[in-house]
Amino acid sequence: MQTKKVIFTSLHQAEKLRPFPNSAIISINDCYESEANLHSGWSNISRFYFIDSDYTEESIRHFGDNARLVYDHHFTKSQALTMIFQIHQFINSGVDTIVVHCYAGRSRSAAVAKFISETFGFLPYNNVDAYHQNTVNFNSPNPIQVVTDFSRMNSLVYTLLKTPGYYDAVWREVIPTTPEPSAGNLAKLSRALLSIFKNTPSKITE
Repeated sequence: MQTKKVIFTSLHQAEKLRPFPNSAIISINDCYESEANLHSGWSNISRFYFIDSDYTEESIRHFGDNARLVYDHHFTKSQALTMIFQIHQFINSGVDTIVVHCYAGRSRSAAVAKFISETFGFLPYNNVDAYHQNTVNFNSPNPIQVVTDFSRMNSLVYTLLKTPGYYDAVWREVIPTTPEPSAGNLAKLSRALLSIFKNTPSKITE
């Protein structure tokens, strides 16, 4: 039978893949300058730009007015909504294989793959060999394993995909006129971080 698959992998592996019919790719990059050089021919290519880090309600409150700058290059609610919309477009257009890549292929891409698997019923893999199989033979002596361990996934990405408004209340609490970080300004971010971290210890997870 035709198997709907979501495969998460690294930038290096994604750049080597040649698209099959009915396959789409979500390309996650740190910035425009480092985006993946993907082969043409995908049914759809959807690109996103955000770093591999996260935040919590507690850390947002910790930084207060500076939180917008500190987290300016993180995954946002607006990106989550755009990604969800585009995944729906993929599926409605007949896509049965979705590849998701980030730099290392284990954090940001894993979070997206888990969301797609849970929400749309796609079988998740982190082995690109699964991409080259139109069907999955579970009775094979060496079947490609469906992924069930997402322990290294980016928690912010997963949380916002599952519940895009999850952090709305705390953003309104600390910055009433700005519900979440928006388009970045690296110079401002760098100056803010230098000022904040000089005297205030903090933790930003990866």
